[in-house]
Amino acid sequence: MENSSNTTLLNTALHEWHKSNGAKLADFGGWEMPIEYSSYLNQSGEKGGVLAEHSAVRESVGLFDVSHLGKIEISGAGTVDFLNEILTNDLSKIKDGQAQYNMICNDNGGVIDDLIVYRKNDEQCLLIPNASNCSQVFNTLQANNKKNLQITNEHTKYGVIALQGPKTTQALESIGVKLKLDYMSFTTIKIAGHENIGEIIVCRTGYTGEYGFEFLPLWQNSL
Repeated sequence: MENSSNTTLLNTALHEWHKSNGAKLADFGGWEMPIEYSSYLNQSGEKGGVLAEHSAVRESVGLFDVSHLGKIEISGAGTVDFLNEILTNDLSKIKDGQAQYNMICNDNGGVIDDLIVYRKNDEQCLLIPNASNCSQVFNTLQANNKKNLQITNEHTKYGVIALQGPKTTQALESIGVKLKLDYMSFTTIKIAGHENIGEIIVCRTGYTGEYGFEFLPLWQNSL
């Protein structure tokens, strides 16, 4: 698919699955992403579309492919101190294994992007910026890297699958996954019977306002 500027859109690892399941696809930050599913049926057995899908997340549970989100890994001595010089929030307020909502600004105080920072430890962090701003965030970090840190743009290293809604726990337990994480905390898991997927980063985050988790498997293991 091409957008209005004739630029070929990027695809997530789940792109073919979305197409085969009747997704309406559109340009979102340079990525061809699903907007709704024409085949989705609501609880009354009627074709629902976006309103029914919205209600499902509010009343039950919904699954989102948000793999278009950026991923930037930073490692090396002084990683947290470096990010505290660049970002607007204070990473010293959270512990290892916690995430923080943050922003990165330009020299004039204008916002480049809002993002999530996963603090693994003092020397390792994973940033999740928005898709369309990932390159600019990466370039800003690189331009200010005076500590010889390892900064890598890993946009397609991980997929991001969000499970959101009041019945999230039941959905996970139906596949043998039990999670107890505080809000904005993360860990790594393996799913019994699906060891071939490998380790998955999972964080108690999301943008729906509902209870839920975001799962980060390796890109090729997203489906």
